[in-house]
Amino acid sequence: MEKRRHLCVGVLVLLALVAVMTAVPDIRAIEFFGAPSDLALIETPTDLNVYVADPRRGLLSGRSIPSSPGTISNLTPLSECGAYKFHEPVALSARGVHLVVVDLESVPVIVDCDLDKHTYSLRWKGEPLRLPTSVTLGEGGTVAVVDRELRGLFVVSPDGKSRVVRVGERPVLVRSDDRGYVHVLDRDRGVSRLRLSDPEPDMASVPLPPLRESASFAVFRDVFYTADGIATRVTVPSAGVSLLLPYGHGRPASVAVSEHYLAILDSDGSAVEITDRVADHLARAIRSLALTLGVQRVVIGGGVAAAGPALLEPIQSRIAHERAASPLAQAAMGDVTVELLSPIQAPGARGAAAIARHRIGLPEREGVGER
Repeated sequence: MEKRRHLCVGVLVLLALVAVMTAVPDIRAIEFFGAPSDLALIETPTDLNVYVADPRRGLLSGRSIPSSPGTISNLTPLSECGAYKFHEPVALSARGVHLVVVDLESVPVIVDCDLDKHTYSLRWKGEPLRLPTSVTLGEGGTVAVVDRELRGLFVVSPDGKSRVVRVGERPVLVRSDDRGYVHVLDRDRGVSRLRLSDPEPDMASVPLPPLRESASFAVFRDVFYTADGIATRVTVPSAGVSLLLPYGHGRPASVAVSEHYLAILDSDGSAVEITDRVADHLARAIRSLALTLGVQRVVIGGGVAAAGPALLEPIQSRIAHERAASPLAQAAMGDVTVELLSPIQAPGARGAAAIARHRIGLPEREGVGER
């Protein structure tokens, strides 16, 4: 009898493991050098569209086709959506072919990239939301936003009416699934689920392994996919089984799932920190050059220039902040431009050649010393 019981348990565990592994869709890794805040997918019959929100770099997108599995690295900026221009996108959600974005301008807004008329200002009782951190697009076009200051879900229906649903004291993340549920990660309660279509939604706890505050998760067909900066995990709460995915590239910062795909976004926090420090030092040096020598054009070369927009954009942002903060800085740095020289152009050799030609009195020729 005891052997039969152990055998039954073993069979159930094996079936649960098989269910978990068959629940893992085609994985697409996304390499991202920056500080992403959210990730969303739109799957079509011919391709997979990936969207990444980075408050500093804006909204970026990439595309993958079924015949090209592997890493997506060719993300390009999307500066606008229809007639709307993005300022500081912080949260994304997709459902079907619809993508909604929470953008932090003077008053945060929800933008539907397919229906411009569905652009809502995030206000509650006449005041703008202050700390929107996550958004989800639920069934029927209902949008729910986590706002840390409200300590609840700010829910907007397609007709523009809004309400607040209490979901805990410290919610940080919200996600919807394909079964009509909305799932909320709270720092104290873990993950709970509810139906926004209910007048007074009841919350039910979801038995998941403990998640960090900074963790991300996605849900599809009652299967949870989580990423916490260290590992990616797939969990089937109904089966009581949770497994680590065989995925170990970088630091998994965010996950998104569609019917056939699981996207895992890598972000190296230490690289972002180093880039920020370098940008700070270079911005200060540029300010000093502009104030003391009147330099109006700065070209950055060498190996550090290989970082591309991840380095250039924070430098430009810091210079813009300096201009806005001081009339003196605006007068001295109003026309300052900063650009990156491609590392393959050998800036050290070019500079040495230009100095040598200048010292011996030879005129500069095109291609040497022109910058």
